[in-house]
Amino acid sequence: MSPIRRPESGDVSEIFGKKLWISYIGRNNITTKGPTTKQFFPNIKEGLKKRLQLTPNFTATVTAHGETKAYLHTFKIIDSPKCPCETGNQTVDHLIYECQSLQKEREALTRSTTKQDSWPSEKSDLVNKYTKQLTQL
Repeated sequence: MSPIRRPESGDVSEIFGKKLWISYIGRNNITTKGPTTKQFFPNIKEGLKKRLQLTPNFTATVTAHGETKAYLHTFKIIDSPKCPCETGNQTVDHLIYECQSLQKEREALTRSTTKQDSWPSEKSDLVNKYTKQLTQL
């Protein structure tokens, strides 16, 4: 009798994960959920090929489900969605493209992008080409 072989790392979970993502990809184009994530990752198959260092802040940014004032205000956790810089509601777009409090970090990101592309850059380009700079914002 042969010994029971323990599945190698990724055998079951990788196959299940791929099937789950293929199912998600099919629905991704017809759902209204996740509009911010779709802007960062318009093509799920391509996004899955990337080796990204996922952190809570990065995930919060690309899903717009983080501790921004606009998100917290949606659930009535705080009274106002306004950013402390007082130039708009504190959304992911505001933080990336407008927030005065992040001007120094944005200038570093802008310098990196304008070497190859124009600013403001598409969110998908920020993830594909400037991930390191985006995570420092």
